[in-house]
Amino acid sequence: KTTSDAPKELAVNPIKRYLYWIDYGQYPRIGKAYLDGQKWSPIVTSGISTPRDLTVDMLTHDVYWVDARLDMIQKVSYNGGNRQVVRRNLPNPMGIAVHMSDVYWVDRNLQTVYKASKIPGNTEQATSVRTGLSKLRDIVIFDVANQPPDDSNPCRRFGNGGCEQLCFSYPQDSLTTGIGSFQYKCDCATGQIVSGQRTKCSTVDEYLVFATRTEIRAVNLDPASTSVPFRPLGNLTNVVGVDFDYEDKTLLFTQIRPWARIAQVPSGEPSGDKVKPIINRGINPEGIAYDWTQKKIYWTDSSNNSIYAMNMDGSELVMIARVERPRAIVVDPCNGSLYYTDWGRFGTSGKIFRTTMAGSLKRAIIERDLSQPSGLAIDYDEHMLYWTDAVREKIERSNLNGQNREVLISATIYPFAITVHRNYIYWTDLQLRGVYRAEKHTGANMVEMVKRLEDSPRDIQVYSG
Repeated sequence: KTTSDAPKELAVNPIKRYLYWIDYGQYPRIGKAYLDGQKWSPIVTSGISTPRDLTVDMLTHDVYWVDARLDMIQKVSYNGGNRQVVRRNLPNPMGIAVHMSDVYWVDRNLQTVYKASKIPGNTEQATSVRTGLSKLRDIVIFDVANQPPDDSNPCRRFGNGGCEQLCFSYPQDSLTTGIGSFQYKCDCATGQIVSGQRTKCSTVDEYLVFATRTEIRAVNLDPASTSVPFRPLGNLTNVVGVDFDYEDKTLLFTQIRPWARIAQVPSGEPSGDKVKPIINRGINPEGIAYDWTQKKIYWTDSSNNSIYAMNMDGSELVMIARVERPRAIVVDPCNGSLYYTDWGRFGTSGKIFRTTMAGSLKRAIIERDLSQPSGLAIDYDEHMLYWTDAVREKIERSNLNGQNREVLISATIYPFAITVHRNYIYWTDLQLRGVYRAEKHTGANMVEMVKRLEDSPRDIQVYSG
C-alpha cells in the first residue's frame, strides 16, 4: 500500500511463492514481493518503456513481459537474473501468456492472437491463432499445466494453514532472509490478528468510519495497515451523516431523499440484513450527533429548516431549533452544550452557533469570515472546536467559546466532514474523493488515508470509546 507507485498488471507464482507486478509510474519497472506484499524489490529497472502485461512460465518459473513501445517480448528468471529478449518488432503487443514450449501474445493493432517458440532469439515467423478480434487486451491459457499443485505448501496443511482468514506461504529461501521461523503467515482481510494467537482474527475496537453516497466504510487508524475493520456496507442511497454508540456497539447513519431515514447497524460486522430503520417519515436528515449520556440522537434537517432530537427507538421526537440552513452538528453533553453550523439562506454567509442541549440560549460564536461550514468536531480532551469551510477551502479551530481562532489547513480543495482523535484531525474531501489526516495542533504532516474513491466521501468519525 503506497502513494508513490502505480501498479498496472500482476502475476503470481504460487510454487516459488512470489508476486510480480508492473509499476507504471514515472520510471516503469517490474518488481517482486512475497505473496503478502512484504520484501518488495525491483527486478527490472532499465531497458523498459511501456510494459503492458507480464506472466509466469510455470515450467521454468521465468517471468515474461511485453513492451508496447520497444515492440518486444523479454524474460528474466524468477529472481530477476538472466535477462533475455524473446521476440522483437511486434507492432502493438498488449497481453502475454506462456504455455509449454510457446509464448502467446495479443496484438491490438493487428487484431490478432499470435504464438511462437518461447526460445530467446527465435526468428521463425509467428503463427496467427485468431484474427479479426478488435480491442484485444489480455490472454490466458486455461490448462492444468499452468496451475501445477504444490503439496509442500504450508497453507495446504491443517486446512488453510490453520488460519481463520488468509494464509500466505513464504518462499523456500525466506528462512535465511530474516522473515522469521515460520514458512507462512496468517493475516486478516477484516479485523486484526489476535495478540499471542497467530491464526485467529478479532474485531478492531478503534477505527476510522466514513460514509460515501452508497456505502459505509472503515479503515484502520494506522495509515500503513492493509486490512480493514469490516467489509463495506453497500447498496445504500444518499448516505450523509454517521455516528456511533460505542457502549452498545452500534453505528448510526442518515440518508437524504428520496429514501430518507435514520438507521442503525451493529458496528462489529455491519451488513445489509442487519440494518434497522429508526425513523423514515417526514424527515430529510443530514448531520447527525449522538448523546451517549442520555442515549439521544440529534440531527440537522435543511429541508425542514430545523434541528431535531429523539430517543434511540425513535420515540419522544422533538424539534429543538429553527435554523435557516443547518448542516453540521456536534454535542458536548458533559458540558450541556450543542454546536451546529448554519449556511444562511443563500449558502454564502455561514455561522457556527452554540445552544444548550434543549436548544435554548442560542449564541453565534463564529460569524465572520465563514461561507459554508460543512464539518464540525469537538476535541473533548483539550476543549477545542474544529470546522471545515468548503468554499474558503480551509480547516480552522477555536476554543469552545469561538475565541483564539486559527487556520490549520489551507491546502485542501473541498473539505467536508471532520473529526478529532488523540493527536490528529481527520477529514473528507469531496473534490479529491479522499480521506486525510494531519496533526491537530499545527495541521502539519498531512497523510492521505484513503484516495480515489468512486464516490465522494461524506461524514467521518473515529469509532472509539
